[in-house]
Amino acid sequence: MEIKNFPAYDKRKKRLFKNWYYLTLLQAAQYIIPFIPIPYLVRVLSPDKFGLVAFAIAVSQFFAVFVEYGFSYSAVKRIAINKSDNNKITEIYSTTIIIKALIFLAMAAVFVPVLLFVPKISGEKLVFGFAFLTVFSDIFFTAWFFQGLEKMRYIAYLNLIMGTLYVVSVFVFIRTADDYYLVPLLESLSSLIIGVVSVWIIYKVFGVKFKFQPFERIVYYFKRGWHYFVSDFASNAYMSASVFILGFIANNAAVGYYRAALSILIPVKSLFEPVVHAAYPYMSKVAKESKEKAVAFLRTYSLSVAAVSLLLSAKLFFGAELIVKVFLGPEYAASAVLVKIISAVPFLYTLNMIFSMHVMYPFEMKANFAKITAFSAIISFALIPVLALPFKDTGMSVIMVIGELYISVMAFRHIKAKGFIFSKNV
Repeated sequence: MEIKNFPAYDKRKKRLFKNWYYLTLLQAAQYIIPFIPIPYLVRVLSPDKFGLVAFAIAVSQFFAVFVEYGFSYSAVKRIAINKSDNNKITEIYSTTIIIKALIFLAMAAVFVPVLLFVPKISGEKLVFGFAFLTVFSDIFFTAWFFQGLEKMRYIAYLNLIMGTLYVVSVFVFIRTADDYYLVPLLESLSSLIIGVVSVWIIYKVFGVKFKFQPFERIVYYFKRGWHYFVSDFASNAYMSASVFILGFIANNAAVGYYRAALSILIPVKSLFEPVVHAAYPYMSKVAKESKEKAVAFLRTYSLSVAAVSLLLSAKLFFGAELIVKVFLGPEYAASAVLVKIISAVPFLYTLNMIFSMHVMYPFEMKANFAKITAFSAIISFALIPVLALPFKDTGMSVIMVIGELYISVMAFRHIKAKGFIFSKNV
């Protein structure tokens, strides 16, 4: 069955394009625009100070994964399914905010002793404290709400405006290496403003107001989101955890080289997120209609996205030296080999998003994907003493690729066994 024969295909195609467009703006604001000042920062701060800032931000990002609790998947699906029921939308919105706030309090209880008593961190309380503000702001980050309703333009434009202001503020306020502590502060303030304004938009435009929810309902949603959290944590936490761990086992310069390599990887990797995410609400609905439609979708839309990501990974591998020289400068030549190693990640990560969001989440295989990503995390962390401890940033880069590759292979095997195959020749 060809995708063009789907009922109401033109309408859905238009909706997919709009979702892709606004999600692209959102991804640009979240991942690409903040990296515009990186060439400036790496030159002003030096590898040592840049590594310290990267370490602080990585610590906050690690905690933020807990606060996010996989809601970018679970809440999107719930809202997409119940988008015509305003009472249900209010319930999902309010419960999600409550759970995120409770998790934040738990994370703060862990972070404060770390800030006070861990030598590597307590010596730079200001920079780590400013960075942790982003964890608080994540309570109010509600892109999942807009994506579930397929009304992304509000949050997309808001993030775009604030992302641009963040970039401008970096050039204005970060003038010497002594200003390094302001980098996480500027980033945190930007995130907090986005969150507060998005909550206001939800109330004024959509008429959805926060309401306290019964304890039993909070527990129910928390339990229902567990598998999404495990998958999200295992697949995304390593990115920040790797910088976090490297900060303890290597010097700040090594962290700087590694984080500089990631600053090239992350924008490339994030290019494909809006394309995959845009189809998630659609696939959540298709899962209730026909497995055959889903398979046809995989053979067209999903396969095309994967092919383009493979091409970009290849370009990243062969152009690593030139990209590092132009983007980071000669002082970061050591980052080139790291870029080559992790160049496979955009392709593998895109495959993993497709496997999860286009098949396993919509067709209630989230527990299976959670197990796969959990084993990937276990393998990755088990390899740290073997590869990262002796080889530092190089070993950490290899571990990242191994983790993504494991998820890709195991997820493909699982969905193929269930009859979801990309090609008729497979």
